[in-house]
Amino acid sequence: MHRFLFVFALATCTAFGQETSKECGHNQALERLFQRSPKFKLLHQQTQDQLDEDRAKYLAEKNEIREGTVYTIPVVFHILHNDGPEKISIAQCKSAIDKMNRDFSASNSDVNDVVDAFKGKQANCEIQFRLATKAPDGTCFPGVTYTKSSKTEGDVAWGDGHDQVSDIMKGNNVFQGDWELTTNYMHVYVCKSLEDGAPAYTFYPNEEGMYLQIFVTPARVGTIEAASNVVGGTTMSHEVGHWLNLAHPWGNSNDAEASDNCNIDDGVEDTPLCKGIRSCNLKNNSCNGDNAYWGFDQIDNVENFMDYSGCRKMFTEGQKDRMRAALNSSVAGRNNLWTEANLQKVGAVDDPALCAAYFESNRTTICEGQSIEFTDQSFNGKVVKWNWSFEGGTPAISNEQNPTITYNSAGQFKVTLTVEDAAGNKYNKTQSNYVTVNEGAGSITSITEGFETLSSLSGSQWKTTSGNDFEWEVYSNAAASGNKCIRIVSRSGSGWDEKWNAIDKDILQSPMIDLSGQNNVVLSFKYAHVKFVDSLRDKLRIKISKDCGKSWSTKKQLSSKLLTGDNHSISFVPEAKEWNSTSIKVSDNFHVSNFMFRLEYESFGGNNVYIDDINLSASNDVAVEEITNTWQPELFPNPAKDVITLSFKYLPSRDLKINLSDVQGRQIKSFLYPSFNEKTLSLPVHQFDRGLYIVEVISGQKKYRSKVLLE
Repeated sequence: MHRFLFVFALATCTAFGQETSKECGHNQALERLFQRSPKFKLLHQQTQDQLDEDRAKYLAEKNEIREGTVYTIPVVFHILHNDGPEKISIAQCKSAIDKMNRDFSASNSDVNDVVDAFKGKQANCEIQFRLATKAPDGTCFPGVTYTKSSKTEGDVAWGDGHDQVSDIMKGNNVFQGDWELTTNYMHVYVCKSLEDGAPAYTFYPNEEGMYLQIFVTPARVGTIEAASNVVGGTTMSHEVGHWLNLAHPWGNSNDAEASDNCNIDDGVEDTPLCKGIRSCNLKNNSCNGDNAYWGFDQIDNVENFMDYSGCRKMFTEGQKDRMRAALNSSVAGRNNLWTEANLQKVGAVDDPALCAAYFESNRTTICEGQSIEFTDQSFNGKVVKWNWSFEGGTPAISNEQNPTITYNSAGQFKVTLTVEDAAGNKYNKTQSNYVTVNEGAGSITSITEGFETLSSLSGSQWKTTSGNDFEWEVYSNAAASGNKCIRIVSRSGSGWDEKWNAIDKDILQSPMIDLSGQNNVVLSFKYAHVKFVDSLRDKLRIKISKDCGKSWSTKKQLSSKLLTGDNHSISFVPEAKEWNSTSIKVSDNFHVSNFMFRLEYESFGGNNVYIDDINLSASNDVAVEEITNTWQPELFPNPAKDVITLSFKYLPSRDLKINLSDVQGRQIKSFLYPSFNEKTLSLPVHQFDRGLYIVEVISGQKKYRSKVLLE
């Protein structure tokens, strides 16, 4: 075994359809940690020395009694969301627990499919995971918390995540306070995006209380719903391995396939020396015969959960010993997690009591005549009777566990669930205005709005929501035309925190509009805004929906750099010359009877925003342009999944070349479109790894570059 130095932050990445590799970024993590605390590097090495001593002691004292002990780790999932798809369900979190339990007990369905060289070497780690059912103050909860915050979309810095953890501890829906990070729970933080597009990262056991959690994106949690397109679902098992002091099979390097990897080791005797691999080459012999000593026919353990391959399915006995030794160490309080006293305290027991009624649904906004699927998620014991009540629904009552209800009339309706356990204990949950049913088709076919006849948006055709005490309001002291406009007071209220992070998202939403049968539909409006500080990143997004607001597609984003003016006045009021305008063409597939659009302003502490002269109508001018004449395509949606759409303000009218590169500048794919003269272009990206990319568009001497996140 070689001497090695562990790093603290690691990550994995995934291709569309299967899990594969991604550089971890540990250098950034360590550098930031060392800069923040000069003593941290020394503490880092001291912690690893202590873990080595504890491992030696564990191995010396290991006996059949300890070997047969199953260690239970209580888990809490903290969902950081902004009411988007990153708000994953409790059921998806439970599927992650189930998958980890199979992987760590060697009962996963593919564990016996390993290559012959490693058959019989698959370890039952005798480690299991349970969702906690009690918060630190004893509050009953399902092992999952929810916190609404815009920080779910901000890149979580390697080796940090302080802002995300702070938001969760201050604003989750269960308990606001000290969750005793070091000794009582394994905390999993689910965020929409992480640094550099990575899907997960975590830490080795350490004595810095801040660095004890696992960060993961929604597609890496479990095996269902948001994670259903990822074959394998082993990211959580990989990260928990790191959390329990396992390195990658090639050691402390996070660069798979690096030639120097053959000179280091992972501190585990039965994982052969290797460089690491990014594929499922089961005959891989990356260190040129160095593995002969191990008697494994010189084959790398490609199928190890700690590798980067897409066919991970086993831990070794040596890895089992290393993880169980970490669970017997006082470092980071790992030896307290599985004690009977702690399991009772956090409610990670065999038969927790039913203590609350709770339900979820596949959607909450529909059109007339559509249906909603409701799911009982009551926690934590067994329910034997269900009694549902659905205001405005058909049927209006149900005794099924998971009923499907149809709504035939527009309005907002409450839902009530009463559950009962075998002892006759009853619990109920009512959510008012839980279901929103829109009319089946819009009653108008266009919008021309200058706000001249309105004194307030309340009671008008416009729906407003806000992240603070200030909403979009009618304003009479400025206008692009006429005497009135609307504005949002960005610099007032709680629009930013002490670190200038956005905590507001202010939405102006249209009524439902019937665009069926219309051609060349254009949405336009005028706006005014100035920056307060040059570095602030306020954003105004234009989103449209073709399914009654169930989903929204971002068509354009205006950042502070594109908004008007250089005036940094604390309370900006625009003059006539400070108004600008923008427009989008509504693509044909959005010409439906229940079309809606919204303007979504995200404040990072910038200045007031003013909107006027909103127009949505059919236009004879197909080539509606911005006021600016700069050649620049627009890319949407961003983040994207299967397709990126490029919309051109001016026709390229010549050969068009598009290069897709990773963030290190390595070209992944090049697309060539000879004599291209279209206004829009759909770029298929479903076959590429999820992560952050650079899209470069070239037409003649003109070039345009933009970052795009594939998820």
